[in-house]
Amino acid sequence: MKISKEQFITAFQNPKILTEDRLKLLNTLYSFPNHEATTIKLSEALNGTESKSLYSQFGRFAHR
Repeated sequence: MKISKEQFITAFQNPKILTEDRLKLLNTLYSFPNHEATTIKLSEALNGTESKSLYSQFGRFAHR
């Protein structure tokens, strides 16, 4: 799927797509070196959010 820069920006400005929880998830991932983290490390950084839940959150976000 290809989207333009403008479409990407518009999507990220839409509160139905970039919810507070998703923004927290992205900010947490971005805070890691090279913006990479295992689900275990990400879970720890998010106060124990289950890995299964993280996969689900990323999946829903990607489909938006």
